[in-house]
Amino acid sequence: MVPTILILCAVAAAAAFLAWRFHQASAQKETDLQEIRARYAPVIDVDAELAKQREELGRLRQQRETEDATNAADRTKLTEEYSVARNRLVELQHEVHLLEENLEDISFGVYKPHFSFQAAEDYKTALTGAREHARQMVRDGHAATCPISWTVGDSRQDGERMVKQYTKLQLRAFNGECEAAMANITWNNATKMEERVRKAFDMINQLGGVMQVSITIEYLKAKLKELQLTYEYEKKKYDEREEQRRQREERREEEKALQEAEKAHLEAEKEEERYQKMLAKAREEAAEGVKTIV
Repeated sequence: MVPTILILCAVAAAAAFLAWRFHQASAQKETDLQEIRARYAPVIDVDAELAKQREELGRLRQQRETEDATNAADRTKLTEEYSVARNRLVELQHEVHLLEENLEDISFGVYKPHFSFQAAEDYKTALTGAREHARQMVRDGHAATCPISWTVGDSRQDGERMVKQYTKLQLRAFNGECEAAMANITWNNATKMEERVRKAFDMINQLGGVMQVSITIEYLKAKLKELQLTYEYEKKKYDEREEQRRQREERREEEKALQEAEKAHLEAEKEEERYQKMLAKAREEAAEGVKTIV
């Protein structure tokens, strides 16, 4: 019996010792784990922060994509609005230009001169040069243009001939409108004639849209210059005639004034002569009266 009890006591003691060692080992393990956590806490925090930053970056990237899409839509809308506003601005500037130079619709017509020559002959010389410049543009092929090389029946030469013929028709129609405007221009319709030429330019170019043959803007400017010089040349001749008429009228008025002054002077001399005669007669009568009294 005694040995069995001793064995049980020894087993119990061993179990107690093992339990104590296990407790000690568990405590040491927890301590070691805490030390490891403490040692690698920065690394663990960096990983967590990195994951957090990645998540935030993803959110920001999605937000940026949304904003880019919104901005693209806004830019498209603003571009369209700008285009509409720009076209309207061009229209308003054109209307203002007409109002500046075409006030005959409001009163008697005020034209803003484009040139400042001193004499009608200077305008005539400039007009001759402008007409020759326009003719030279036609001869040099600068009055109209066609960006496409047409072919007729697989023949490029026939296509070029067709374009030349169509160009000639366009220029003949446009020049006819310009000549009519120059022939009908008067003191109160100068800007209306300019507008007539511009409208003819637009209409003829629209008709040439299929062939893509069009009159150049440079040729339009040349013809407008010719029209303006035509008007201002005629206006200058009229002004010079009016100035000559005014000067003749002034000379007649001066001569008339001189004649009237001369007439008044003669009448004054005659009146003075009558006065002197009357004075002399009065003196004679006074002298006779004195003699009678004496």
